[in-house]
Amino acid sequence: MGLEFDGVSTANAERVDCGSNTSIDDIWIGGGSVCGWMYLNSYQWNAGEIIANKGNLGIETMVITDGWLFAAGSTTWQAVCFLHSTASNKELGWRTADNSMPTGQWKFLAVTWNRTIAAPSIYIDGISQTLTQYSTSNRPINSDAAETLRIGCNYRPTPEAIDGVLADVRLYTRVLTAAEILTIYNARGADGIVDNLAARYPLNGVHGTSPSGTDSVVDVSQYSNHGTPTGTPLWAADEVQRRRRYAHV
Repeated sequence: MGLEFDGVSTANAERVDCGSNTSIDDIWIGGGSVCGWMYLNSYQWNAGEIIANKGNLGIETMVITDGWLFAAGSTTWQAVCFLHSTASNKELGWRTADNSMPTGQWKFLAVTWNRTIAAPSIYIDGISQTLTQYSTSNRPINSDAAETLRIGCNYRPTPEAIDGVLADVRLYTRVLTAAEILTIYNARGADGIVDNLAARYPLNGVHGTSPSGTDSVVDVSQYSNHGTPTGTPLWAADEVQRRRRYAHV
């Protein structure tokens, strides 16, 4: 079904906190991947409409803590962005072309990166995108081990939830191949790609209700990095899920 967030900025902005664990820490060492489905109602925040992040950063090159983010944004670019902090409060940042991430449509977004290699790969609906590096740094890349994995919300001084729906968010501790990413896109959740799966949040629940309580957002990987919601994000309607399933038709 997906989990829907309300796009509001407040100390208790809607989000899912998934903690920190060796299985999801520093996934980019030796190569990692993050992917998920996003249905964005509107662009709200210059810091990004977050799919997942581990740390406190904004896509407009604002580093407050160590870590990384994968997001749609900004309100000007309307692109897909990946950012990772480095030492000395610097960062590495890449984005797809302007207007490559539209609102009002389900899109499957994926990023793969080995941090010993210069640039990541970003995919939209299984297709590799041309990237612009909009932020550079020659400083060492920071560890994110002390940071919390979050879904659906950037974590600036005042957290900002996305205005939209997320589904099937995953982390891998390896670089997925282009063929695997296309398979995940086409299979709509039935792909069976589990090698080095560090976390997977299907984000399924009873429409109109909210996940509630510690560990109520389930990670179905072997590591059980379950998430705890803040605020009242809602399980999305079956119609939203149907649009995701047939997004390629």
